[in-house]
Amino acid sequence: MKKAIQYLFLAFLIAFTAIRGVLPGWTNVHSDFANYYVAAKLVTEGTSLDTIYDNKWFQQEINKHGIDTQGKFAPFPPATAWVMIPLTPFTPLTAQRIMVLVNLIFIIFGILLIKKITHLQFYQCAILIFGAGLGLANNIAFGQLYWIMTVFILLSIILIKKGYSIWGGMILSAFIAIKYFPIVFIGGYFVNSIVSKNKSNARIPSGLKAVLAAAFTGLAIVAAELLFFNGEVIKQFISAVLIPHLDGVLVGQGSYTFHFQSWESLLRNLFIKHSEFNPSPWIDWPAGKTIFKILITVIVWGSMTMVFYSYRLARGDKRRSVYLALPALAALVLLPASATYHFILLLIPLVLIVSENLLKRKFLITILITYFLIGFIPYGLSFELAKSIGLLFAYPRLWLISVFYAIVLFGLIEKQNYVGHAV
Repeated sequence: MKKAIQYLFLAFLIAFTAIRGVLPGWTNVHSDFANYYVAAKLVTEGTSLDTIYDNKWFQQEINKHGIDTQGKFAPFPPATAWVMIPLTPFTPLTAQRIMVLVNLIFIIFGILLIKKITHLQFYQCAILIFGAGLGLANNIAFGQLYWIMTVFILLSIILIKKGYSIWGGMILSAFIAIKYFPIVFIGGYFVNSIVSKNKSNARIPSGLKAVLAAAFTGLAIVAAELLFFNGEVIKQFISAVLIPHLDGVLVGQGSYTFHFQSWESLLRNLFIKHSEFNPSPWIDWPAGKTIFKILITVIVWGSMTMVFYSYRLARGDKRRSVYLALPALAALVLLPASATYHFILLLIPLVLIVSENLLKRKFLITILITYFLIGFIPYGLSFELAKSIGLLFAYPRLWLISVFYAIVLFGLIEKQNYVGHAV
């Protein structure tokens, strides 16, 4: 009976993904995919990319290639222009349909990798993946790269654990060049290597090999970017894209919108007055935004450091999983701007937690419920409540990921206190 219910739940999740993800991705070219596709088209056509970060120019190029949607290259690192080159021989819609199929194939790969890491049943691994809800569906519909990146990160974790550290590090570095996020795993491996070095007879721990491989791969990618793009493009990316992005400012998109939920966005709406977009903040106190942002950052990274220290003497696999999962969760809490498909990455720390039985059952069930809630937030209702009741209702994803992080912290501390240094 219990298994039958799980199969019915999985059927619902698959149907949701098909309706909200596969069908839209199959019928229309969406802006996210158009950005990747047109940038790659410009590369293959030999078009000068000196103005690729000019939103107006890039929009014209999107329309020239027969795509009727709003877009821009502004959020992306230069190397992103190479990602869709294999799809450029096809028409935009055909190319996006191929991308839909690639994402679906990667679901199978993802199930197999999670099964290998966690030893769960095939259908249970599928539930975890499809349980990402809007994260997975929107990734497929919009032609995004986050699910493919998630699968490759899981693969890198397996490779590094098996001793293929160079390949694992190279994979992480390749995705850092286009999506930043995997850098948290490089950091986790680095810290774990420092802690474990004194306990290991190996000259170079596998995690440190991965870090070094990632560093050299990163340097090679930067060198390739400098050779392919001129210095002015790189300068534009750093000054007009990367630095504003870290401050939660998305070029060409509203800084006060609820859709890209983050502490940055919430604090901006609470403390920064804007005559058009935020005429009535809670209090017009710009310094308050900075103060609270620093305070939240210190709390998140400080609590993570405390748990790191608590697990410094834990056995290797368990400690490594903690040191990889917590930075990923902390980064998701502190993202300067977030979209639904970013939270498919939450699957990685969840898999690490399950694989090493890091939490007691009550904590595990709670984070699983929170994970499914994040995947199925009714944003329309939430935004309407924000208009009628208050701003805090506009940020359900932010609250849920913060709760997820807090539960994991408390669960790890309780588990450590229960079993002591024998974990």
